[in-house]
Amino acid sequence: MSNEHHKMIEPKKFEFPSALKGLFIGMIAVGVIVFVASLFFGQKHAAWNGYLIGFWFTFSLAVGGPFFLSTQHLVQAAWSMPIRRLFEAYGNFIYFSFVLFLGLALVGGSKIYLWWDMDAVMGDMILAKKAGWFEKPLFYGLTLSGFVSVIISYYLMRRESLNQDEKPSQRASMMNQVYSVFFLLSFIYTFSVMSWYLIMGLDPHWFSTMFSVYAFAGMFQSTLAFGVILLLFAIEKGTFGDFAGERQVHDLGQLLFGFTVFYAYIAFCQFLLIWYANIPEEASWYLARGYVGDTKTGWEVFTLVLPIFKFIIPFLVLLPQAIKKNKMNVLRSVAYGLLLLQLYEVWYWVAPQAHGGGKFAMEPDLLHMLIEFGVAIGFFGGFLYVVFRTLENTKTVPTNDPYLREGTKGHHHGVKAPEPKNMVISK
Repeated sequence: MSNEHHKMIEPKKFEFPSALKGLFIGMIAVGVIVFVASLFFGQKHAAWNGYLIGFWFTFSLAVGGPFFLSTQHLVQAAWSMPIRRLFEAYGNFIYFSFVLFLGLALVGGSKIYLWWDMDAVMGDMILAKKAGWFEKPLFYGLTLSGFVSVIISYYLMRRESLNQDEKPSQRASMMNQVYSVFFLLSFIYTFSVMSWYLIMGLDPHWFSTMFSVYAFAGMFQSTLAFGVILLLFAIEKGTFGDFAGERQVHDLGQLLFGFTVFYAYIAFCQFLLIWYANIPEEASWYLARGYVGDTKTGWEVFTLVLPIFKFIIPFLVLLPQAIKKNKMNVLRSVAYGLLLLQLYEVWYWVAPQAHGGGKFAMEPDLLHMLIEFGVAIGFFGGFLYVVFRTLENTKTVPTNDPYLREGTKGHHHGVKAPEPKNMVISK
């Protein structure tokens, strides 16, 4: 029988199961309860540590989706156009991240940052030289301007994308190329500034020229991992019809494999540069985690988790092409692992820092660990709820995108997708 008579299966509305809604709301409730209870029972530092961990993890994902989308718009990549709404949905959490950041900046900063009261540490030679950088007006000016630029550029991209649903428009695709440049520049500026202040600022004596790139590598690895999870979930529900399938799964799997290698390369480069120079102000970060020398801090096992489970195992597992196509559901399992390990790594960055008094917590503390992860779980639940809710309320496939036909070509025995003007699918 001729393939020309085989009609493509159209996409349908994204399904947000009630069981998942309950789970995500439960995660939010756990986070709120743990945070409030920790403040009430005198664990303020651990509570705000958990707040920072949850904020950074979800903020990274929120900007990671539009970052990936911007790279696709900019090079007019067709393969990702059928699934672009998955990554657009990440960005809807940026608005919530902004509000959550204000809570950290206006209330929590004094609880976890040694430099928050610079007058109290002016006797410290290193901090005295960094006093200009840690001035409050500069901190608020740089971080808030970065947030505003990211929000505006994401909003413009999202607006053009949704407008394209109303009628076919080449102009919308062209404008999204322009807005993608704006977003990428805003992202570089904002992500760098935020990583310097919020994460490196936990140890203001520490110096590293690689940390923002290191943080980016982990962010993008987890962004791709969550994309794989969402894509496989949607395909199983028949959400994309014939508009997305093995090609998109394989391509995302390839990217996940590639950026797993990139993450390991950047992480090792930071360590190598600091180890080779052996400057106390740089090596302190690794010393606190039992990574260099004979110092035993109790963090050695926690440190080994990252190279083993975030690089070596996923690298070896994802090598075969069949696995990158999710044979035996392995790709999904790896994606879940990498996503959760990103949360673990953010905790690993934050937890060894001072739990009061400006000194490192030299031993891992189970109570603090439970509080920090408990609060962070609430942030993750909020992010998941926003993403799934956004997908539920949006057309799954941008059927008027001029690159859609090329992206779907070959999914159904060589049958091409209809021209945009002939494809009308209700929201």
